[in-house]
Amino acid sequence: MFMNFDGSMPMSISEIKNRIRQHIQIIDDPDDVADLLGISAETLRKQFRTEEHDRLWIFILKEKVKHFLEDLPPYPTGGNGQFPNAQQVIDAYRSVLPGPDRTWFRDVREMIALINDNPFDFNLNVNWIRNELNIPPNMYTQKFYFFTRMHVTEYIRWHRLVMAKYLLSHSSLKIGGIALLVGYNSLSAFSKAFAQNVGSSPKVYRATHLAHPSPSSAQPDLVQKTKAVAAESESLQRKSLG
Repeated sequence: MFMNFDGSMPMSISEIKNRIRQHIQIIDDPDDVADLLGISAETLRKQFRTEEHDRLWIFILKEKVKHFLEDLPPYPTGGNGQFPNAQQVIDAYRSVLPGPDRTWFRDVREMIALINDNPFDFNLNVNWIRNELNIPPNMYTQKFYFFTRMHVTEYIRWHRLVMAKYLLSHSSLKIGGIALLVGYNSLSAFSKAFAQNVGSSPKVYRATHLAHPSPSSAQPDLVQKTKAVAAESESLQRKSLG
């Protein structure tokens, strides 16, 4: 090994990497860290993350959605069983969804953000996401599952069926109309997905879960509900990660 001009010995590759590791904490994006260290992204993740940490995000997501829907009074327009403000509920639903964990890989964060903005869009599917974000096909679905513990299609379907169950049990909208509202372009596709994942047809689910209309129900203040749920979940996330 040749010496430097000043007589000192040059650093080895491992020493250089150790020097870089001392500054990893100032690099926010795991993709950039992986590039600097010359190791695979999954190896880096396994060193610094745990399955329990990732499951916390799913828990927070489901808790936020659960509390948001529970806080909405049945038949928000009054006792006639109609639901002209279903779109308002759907818009408010999108606003309470938690963003992706900032330590996740960039393409996973972008996928989560895109899905959260368009969970009930007819066009939302794996190919549309790839085209919108210009994501290469290699391994991106596996990376999504690696962090969220859900497949891309499973994550999309979960949002749609959660909202469908709410509308079936809290409105008298026709089932075909609900299918369209939550992102299915045909009643048959919606019914098949619903039966496979919920265990009953939409019609049977409505018959057994339909809430009784309450004439005294007031229109919910969706803005206040949204802010309250968001604040509660952010507090939970800070405590869990602190």
